Amino acid sequence: MIKTLKYITITTLMLLLVPIAVVLSGWRWQPINMGSNIKLVFWITESATYPWIILTNIFLCSYFSFCLRFRLKSMLLLSVFLTSVLCFGQSVKSLLKNQVQSLRPYDVWISDNYSMQIRPYRDPQYSECQEELLQEKLYKGLSNNINIPPCLIHHWVSASKFSFPSGHTLFVTTWALLGAGLLWSRHCYCSVFILISWAVAVMASRLLLGMHWPRDLLAAIILSWLIATLATVLLHYIRGVSLNNIKK
Repeated sequence: MIKTLKYITITTLMLLLVPIAVVLSGWRWQPINMGSNIKLVFWITESATYPWIILTNIFLCSYFSFCLRFRLKSMLLLSVFLTSVLCFGQSVKSLLKNQVQSLRPYDVWISDNYSMQIRPYRDPQYSECQEELLQEKLYKGLSNNINIPPCLIHHWVSASKFSFPSGHTLFVTTWALLGAGLLWSRHCYCSVFILISWAVAVMASRLLLGMHWPRDLLAAIILSWLIATLATVLLHYIRGVSLNNIKK
């Protein structure tokens, strides 16, 4: 188990380099014309967005079971366990978002440049009707800005209200850390590399779309490390109990 935790910690430090590098560079989000590349950015971010996140989760659970050479029963148990871990993480994320209520970068940018008051629309008690009013207001106010296509406005409005911490980052980095813990020791280095690359790409997409601050990514990575560590300890305990029952 110590080796597994070491792999998870090393991967965490690697992932932390992304938001730390952004902070040190002094980069601050503002809309840029990404042209046709915005489709690629959307595809990357959608891999961790509902409803595609369900397919991503099913695929990764199946792939992990394949790499670990699990049979059907073990595969189902592993899938339930991993999905429960991820759901727990998303629940903690939602709780933190509602407590901190940090505005997203695009909210702040719009407020500063277009004199639109975004905060009232971010009230948790607001209904879908108010969300539609906000979307209509943004379409009208930003229609002349060629750097902000309608699809980006729709993505802004359809997302959750607050930014801290990043749910997308939490999802992908938890998978990357679980991959490091479960697959690294099986010499599935290519799979671990792909998972880390995917996590980095999703984090970059969240920054480019104006959805998160670097601190949101930092918090999500640290939270995913705690969750992956807890999951590893719990999995080790369950495995130990199962082996003892078999011996008896």
